Amino acid sequence: MPGIKPSLDQKQVLSLLYKHFADPSINLSEMEGGQVAQTFVFTVNVHDYVLRFITNRMGATFAKEAYLQRRLDLRIPLPPIIHTGSFQEQYYAISHRVPGKPMIQLSWAEYEQVVPSLIEMVDAIHHADVSGTEGYGVFNDQGAGMFSSWKQFLSSVREEEEENDFYGKWHVLFQETFLEREVFDFIYDHMLALLDACPEDRFLLHGGPGHGNVIVHAGKITGVIDWLDAQYGDFVHDIAALDLWVPEIRFAERFQQYYAAQGISVPAYAERLRCYECHIGLDALRFFAKARDESAYQWTCQRILSLLGE
Repeated sequence: MPGIKPSLDQKQVLSLLYKHFADPSINLSEMEGGQVAQTFVFTVNVHDYVLRFITNRMGATFAKEAYLQRRLDLRIPLPPIIHTGSFQEQYYAISHRVPGKPMIQLSWAEYEQVVPSLIEMVDAIHHADVSGTEGYGVFNDQGAGMFSSWKQFLSSVREEEEENDFYGKWHVLFQETFLEREVFDFIYDHMLALLDACPEDRFLLHGGPGHGNVIVHAGKITGVIDWLDAQYGDFVHDIAALDLWVPEIRFAERFQQYYAAQGISVPAYAERLRCYECHIGLDALRFFAKARDESAYQWTCQRILSLLGE
């Protein structure tokens, strides 16, 4: 089973950077945090950059972000990518570094201040032009969705993947880790029971907006990063991701108020929200099991089961 994130050393990284930058004085350091990408920051001629490495994720590499940069409205700030490629059996991207820090590092008062801008930003993502594209769910570097329907994408969360994909033959986690098949199947069955309420709409979804993927400086959003999980589907899925992970902010309620103020009705909102929280939670359970992060696994279990009234 492929690992969670790459682990290149600085000597290897510098050998790559010298292929792109002639200046020998590269100030390089590795950034802590991040669950999937290995990230470095560096400075060349007073210009700041970010270098990220990932393994393959459902046919998507950083070329996917470059593709989105060509399509997205300027209101959605993606840090400009200047180089992408493969190195040491990993995929990499070099982009300009935007000022600020992830929302996860903000105080609650600072976080609260940014929430209205975040809601507008997520709504702008959902209004991106997806004409000329096809498919549902996570899409590849060429913008093609991997599934023929939204419901097929959602229900596939229980299926194993190809051996070299991110999760691979992950059912072995039921035997080798704390991943509980009974709990997983219980949440999955709840998700299936709610599928009929979910429309086959095709909006652009970030796949994990907010928290660690939105960069803020002086109270303003300066960058939206990590688009590897970007998808086509029902826009409520992004709202569910925000609501699931940061319950204190009441994102579900705030988005509903935002739409109501614009005279927009969202049918079966509660059912769709709960279905997608189950889906996101299921993906998180297998991720945390693969990462051997039992505390995050237990928090997620408790959060989802509480939403389901258990």
